[in-house]
Amino acid sequence: MTSRATLVAVPVMLAAFATAVHYAQPSAASLALGLPLMALGVAIRLATNGVLKKNQQTSRDGLYALCRHPMYLGTLSLAAGAAIVLNHALAFGLLAAALSISLYRIRREERWLEAQLADYAAYRRATPVFPTPASLVRALRGPWPAPSLRQCYLNGEILRLNLYLPLILAAGIYLARSGRLPPMPGVLALGCAACLLLAALSARVHPADARRSPLDYVLPAALSAALLPLAAS
Repeated sequence: MTSRATLVAVPVMLAAFATAVHYAQPSAASLALGLPLMALGVAIRLATNGVLKKNQQTSRDGLYALCRHPMYLGTLSLAAGAAIVLNHALAFGLLAAALSISLYRIRREERWLEAQLADYAAYRRATPVFPTPASLVRALRGPWPAPSLRQCYLNGEILRLNLYLPLILAAGIYLARSGRLPPMPGVLALGCAACLLLAALSARVHPADARRSPLDYVLPAALSAALLPLAAS
């Protein structure tokens, strides 16, 4: 079931992203700095969801030794990278929205986790909410659990990936067509085709016991298909 917090957070983030894209002034420097940060955010979210067993046990190793909320760290890295890429003061409203929503959800989730998991209070005392130099050293010493693609499906991260990649492509198409990015129809069309392929593969490999349905990938596939002629023109 979708929480009320999610019902509020998603429209707020989409509105902040659309506003930031509308006023964006990307440059070569902002792209060089921001795109790797966005990619890092996506990688952190996938790695986190690949080991997290929600509401079942307290994760302590790998990214969870680095900080208590690596998934939100990935979200903030993605939002910060997008703000840098878009290169406008209003774009940092996207980062502010992501930070505000993350901090609100962290407070609520930690109260719930302490009530549900007997060892979470001890983990909370030992591990910072976000990374510190000491927690980085501890995390690097390991162990690092191997992420599971199946766990990413069970946590819904594969569907989320299918949704936000076309949105990022849509922003690129809009900025290219408005002259604020150089024309690159081949690159953008290839990106749309890759998103279509990702949606098809995701639906094909989707575990039968996952909470989501394979039909959920129809929406990102339709969005990618609609963007393809715009990207190629």
